[in-house]
Amino acid sequence: MKYLDEKYKIYIIGNDVEIFKKKCPNVSFINMKIKRKPSLFMDFLALVKLIYLFIKIKPDIVHSIMPKSGLLAAIAGFMTRVPIRIHTFTGQVWATQTGLKKLFYLKLDGLVNSLNTICLADSYSQSIFLKQHKIAYKGDNLPVLNKGSVCGVDFDEVNKTLSRENINNIQSLKSKYNINKDDFVYTYIARKTKDKGAIDILKAFEKVCNDNQDKNLKLFFIGPDEEEINISNFLKMNIDKVINIGSVDNHLQFIFLTNVLCLPSYREGFGSIIIDAAAMKVPSLGYDIPGLQDSISNNITGILSKKGDIKSFSENMYRLFADDELREKMGLNAHSNAIQNYSAKVMSEYYCKFYEDLTSS
Repeated sequence: MKYLDEKYKIYIIGNDVEIFKKKCPNVSFINMKIKRKPSLFMDFLALVKLIYLFIKIKPDIVHSIMPKSGLLAAIAGFMTRVPIRIHTFTGQVWATQTGLKKLFYLKLDGLVNSLNTICLADSYSQSIFLKQHKIAYKGDNLPVLNKGSVCGVDFDEVNKTLSRENINNIQSLKSKYNINKDDFVYTYIARKTKDKGAIDILKAFEKVCNDNQDKNLKLFFIGPDEEEINISNFLKMNIDKVINIGSVDNHLQFIFLTNVLCLPSYREGFGSIIIDAAAMKVPSLGYDIPGLQDSISNNITGILSKKGDIKSFSENMYRLFADDELREKMGLNAHSNAIQNYSAKVMSEYYCKFYEDLTSS
């Protein structure tokens, strides 16, 4: 938004989006409730509101992200004949489903793809995965801008977090959460759901702690709890080592205190938190799935474990704890990769070129 508002009049529609008004004063923000989970009445109401807004605004381009908003925007944009309709796939709800439920959600993604002018994927591995399920663009893989991700890394924000002026904020966080100099900190930042690996990281951390009782290990467990996960069900002896936090305003400050980022997610479009950590020289652990196969270069910028293999994941957690040289090397590799391939400024240039190509044709 920071870069695109120089060339376009931008409207942002979504849940509580007006909180970003101060950061982007030239952008028009419209709060509209879109529930993540199915709700026939609320979804229909959101669709009607979108149709009204599209008629009122008369946009040249509608660009949606996230599954539910993507479906609603695709229907509303098609009905109101918005000239250019775009959706970016950022992970598939059906990737972890089976049977009729999987087929239903897969068909919905197929509908989103067919109603839009063009769809994007936010990683190459996801684009290949989608084509395997017959979601494609003119028979080929969905396009990916630059090297992937939705918006890249804002290095201005990273540098601000790393600056001397921010040291007081960091010290306050360390004091607030009792992070000591000799603590080794793992961090999970995602929605706390089974699909995103919230249960797996708790189980893996418990195993690492049990095998290393004499070590000062801690886990930042950060994100909105959408499934009311009870930590005590998965941790017995080490529950005091988990720092359980909800949504945070500045996740980069927590990454500053992190030694290893952990995301044992079962489905990802790309894994933007991975490259945010990379920008701060923090290596990552994840499962070997579409999306994370792009954001984590296995054994170079982090380590990928077999999906669902908690034992292997916990072993890799210990490996990066025990081997300082390997952890530092992967962190430097991750940082170099983020700088070379995932700058937000470069990503914005790709968006501008993409929009200009569509509008000129």
